[in-house]
Amino acid sequence: MSTPDFNLQKSLEQIRKEPEYDPEKTVIFLVPDAEITKATQNSIKLIEALPSNNQISVAGLWSSYKDELLNLNNKTVLSNIILSSFIYPFDPNYNNINFKNNAQHLWQEDNHPITTIITPRTASAYDATRAFIEAIEQQSQPRRFLFFDIPQRVTRKGIQKTFANPNFQAQGSTATIQFNTDENSDRKNGDRRNPPISLIHIVPCGDYHEFIPIEFDDPKDVGLQCP
Repeated sequence: MSTPDFNLQKSLEQIRKEPEYDPEKTVIFLVPDAEITKATQNSIKLIEALPSNNQISVAGLWSSYKDELLNLNNKTVLSNIILSSFIYPFDPNYNNINFKNNAQHLWQEDNHPITTIITPRTASAYDATRAFIEAIEQQSQPRRFLFFDIPQRVTRKGIQKTFANPNFQAQGSTATIQFNTDENSDRKNGDRRNPPISLIHIVPCGDYHEFIPIEFDDPKDVGLQCP
């Protein structure tokens, strides 16, 4: 899908020609890149090109979480889509009420579904910012020397050391932010520890469609107001 010569019709034909192809049992798994190429756009085009009586399920990663997907003319395919989202701000299992309320107040627009405004991208950006703010605040705390408080200079190396502290944590958009840096951990790789993961699907919401966790069928159950 990332190649310049991507051919939509040939891709669909290739799927149908698979020896074990069965519309009721076939799942198309889409893993587009972070929009470095046109893979995400091509993925959405492929979904829209599925027949209206489509029974093929589509699974994918959060990079396909876009309002272009909700706005497809072929609405019948939307009910068969499941995405894995790194951060889903409206998942009741990972909930920071202050973030959600403040974000809705700041970004709510009447002509857009709210889940296309407060997205995994905006939540990830918020979490990265919160982690840096917490690290800077910790590093800039004065150090006591004898009877004096010595101001500390904030440096990139100092911030990195703060992140590497296994006790470091910051409050993120949906959950506490910590990193795999413990010497005793099997995964000392600097990745986020226990990242909040949600499986989401698409459901009607008034005049629009919305992304919500798969364990819910009604957007109101996750606090969304449908126009």
